[in-house]
Amino acid sequence: MPANRADWSADSMRRCGEIQLLNLLASNIRYPQAARDSNIQGTVVLNFVVEPSTGGITNINLLRNIGGGCGEEALRVLKALDEAGLRWVPGTIAGKPARVRHTLPVKFKLTESLPYSISEAGDSIYTVLDTEPAYTAGYDSLLSHLLSKLRYPASWRD
Repeated sequence: MPANRADWSADSMRRCGEIQLLNLLASNIRYPQAARDSNIQGTVVLNFVVEPSTGGITNINLLRNIGGGCGEEALRVLKALDEAGLRWVPGTIAGKPARVRHTLPVKFKLTESLPYSISEAGDSIYTVLDTEPAYTAGYDSLLSHLLSKLRYPASWRD
């Protein structure tokens, strides 16, 4: 990666900006519950105009909606990013900034987390279970045992 911005090519700055935009979208979009419940997945397509004077966006449209609130959520986040000050580098024609319509696809994909993880030793550690583990003699007995066996080092006593 280049040491400072002056060493960056226009293409590397564009790619970096695209990655940051996707990260912002991914970290701010909340998968709508209606879409989760209906197992709705797919790509929502938005478009908007980048204004040459400010780099802000206007005329935001939802071109393709997959339903379940996904289109509305993508619109909400894109508008919020603009309101928070996210600015675009305007396109140019003959070296002069120009209004440009941009299309942005936003993918919604459900990923089901596994009910377990694998430890470094290769053991299964379950995170979803029918009943929680419990101390065999009961909670009060566990507390009593801990209090009777717990010994602090002398340097910790005050």
